[in-house]
Amino acid sequence: MKHRYCTAWVVSALTLTACGDRPSEKAASAPAAPPSASAVQTPATASSAAANVSDGLSKQIKLGKAVYEKNCIACHGAEGLGREGMFPPLAKADYFAKDPKKIVQAVINGVNGQITVNGKTYNGTMFSIALNDEDTANAATYILNSFGNAGGQISAADVAAERAKQ
Repeated sequence: MKHRYCTAWVVSALTLTACGDRPSEKAASAPAAPPSASAVQTPATASSAAANVSDGLSKQIKLGKAVYEKNCIACHGAEGLGREGMFPPLAKADYFAKDPKKIVQAVINGVNGQITVNGKTYNGTMFSIALNDEDTANAATYILNSFGNAGGQISAADVAAERAKQ
């Protein structure tokens, strides 16, 4: 039983850290598990931790898809292809491939003027979208992991940091 408690505690801590979430005050006030040999990560517990991080990413992508469908799909389309000459594609987009936070900046600041995406020039306006940090992070993570993009993850803390730059 002691081994299960320690393993669950380590996995929970790793998941919260990887997802950028903060443990609740109740969880923070709970007594810490005593250090023991069973708290050391073995290949089995490491794979459990990775599975939980993967589950966290999967959950964020699922939540992000819902945000995308409510706020982005009208212009960028269900397949992220955009509209030729009007709205740039998000599919396999080189615009944010090297700097995924460009998605966050586009959501919180909007985009105005000429940009080049996948070799084509777009000159229009995307107004900022009034989303909270978590929804912005989820939508950005969904985009990074969809439409043939390379993947990645944006946290609510990343979004807050971008907002603080304003």
